[in-house]
Amino acid sequence: MRVLSIALCAIHAVSSERDEHGMRQALRLARMRAPRERRGPGAGLGAGRAPGSRSRDFYGGANRTRLWPRTKHLQPLLPSTPTEHLWAGGCCGLGHRTSRLMRLYVYAMSRGRHVVVDWGACVGTPVANLFSALFGDWNELRAAQPRENELRTPGCPSGVCPTGNAFKEAAKSRRSFFPNEPPEDWQPPGVKVERKHPSKTLWQGEWGLFNLHADIFKYSEHFAASMVKALRPEIKARLDDFIQKEFSPRGRRRTRIIGVHFRFGNGEKFGRRPANATHVVLRTASAVERVSAALGYENVRVLVATDDASALDTLRKHTTLDVFARPQWRPPPGAGIVFSSWRTKDHLDEKIKEATEAAHREVVRDANTCVGAAADMLIDSLLLGYADALVLPVPSTFTILPKVMAHSRGAPSCMFIGETWRDLNIKKRDLELTCVRRDRGGRASDFRLTVPPQGKASWLGARFW
Repeated sequence: MRVLSIALCAIHAVSSERDEHGMRQALRLARMRAPRERRGPGAGLGAGRAPGSRSRDFYGGANRTRLWPRTKHLQPLLPSTPTEHLWAGGCCGLGHRTSRLMRLYVYAMSRGRHVVVDWGACVGTPVANLFSALFGDWNELRAAQPRENELRTPGCPSGVCPTGNAFKEAAKSRRSFFPNEPPEDWQPPGVKVERKHPSKTLWQGEWGLFNLHADIFKYSEHFAASMVKALRPEIKARLDDFIQKEFSPRGRRRTRIIGVHFRFGNGEKFGRRPANATHVVLRTASAVERVSAALGYENVRVLVATDDASALDTLRKHTTLDVFARPQWRPPPGAGIVFSSWRTKDHLDEKIKEATEAAHREVVRDANTCVGAAADMLIDSLLLGYADALVLPVPSTFTILPKVMAHSRGAPSCMFIGETWRDLNIKKRDLELTCVRRDRGGRASDFRLTVPPQGKASWLGARFW
């Protein structure tokens, strides 16, 4: 009798284990089939999500370059055969070139025109068009060739221009030739997005938030995704290699990357240069901690892209943040900005102009150096776009492309909108950080965080603050 009861207990135990396993499987399937929890506006966390829980972005993880862009981001916007072209030139640094080209892309796509891009030569080298050295062509856009005889515009006989110069002359009347700046009405026909925040009117154009507007984003997202897809294989390999090594280091589970960008000018005099760069760096470090806490991030690394390497030194010396940056060629301290054959000319002190010219001569000494230095800046921009969140203290055209990438991936972009960093009392007051993000349903929302003047990331002591 006792043996029979033991056998019945054993059978019941096995049955219970099977039932429990089946129940777990059913609950798992139910969770998978249930609609995803939507994020509430103004919250950084989803409705009902515990403050300490982890949030999940759309296309994160170690293989984020494989997860974004996806096929849906690359669907053609125009037929493969062009009926009219638009010529887009390029000037100045990488941020100006990518942000202006993005606006021209919106202008062209919304009017049915294919884009031809000429970013100019690495002077003194065989590189005639820097754009073609960095990117391949895609359906809606291609690099300009040395000899063009098939550009289309209604101003030429039969709609086809025999030379590039003939096209440029004819395209002016069609407003399809832009050697530098996009037109004021670059937005899609019938769309007018206010460029200034109702209460904070400073440099909204530099923040580029209009590219996230629903009526514009479908074009700017396509542009950003296509640029990444069209990267030259050797540049894509460098991007992938750095992400694999640094975004998910060995032994660090679920590492989150917060990207920050500091635009200080490296000796250049410009309107957005802060009065105290050290304060900007340390307040940004405090903001990183606030964003990490709001999003439930535990293991955090901070990717720094900057035109002034002293920002890295400040973060490493005065904070405990896990800071890293991609090794690359940089102009010497105080030598301004150098990109391809362009360099800072009009906004430098006399004493450092020679340093700028020397840095420029170094960049254009051969084709590999020129393209490699430009690729370094481009990779920095794309790395920011692949971060899990962005914290941006100073407006810069360099971060417009990363913000569009982040928005498409569901990662928040957090900005000190309207802050000039020139107020002498700024060290004593709280600052507001505005974060914008997009959920899986395509709905954008924003939330705000208060960043105090002191935090555990800032160790300069009471005298500094």
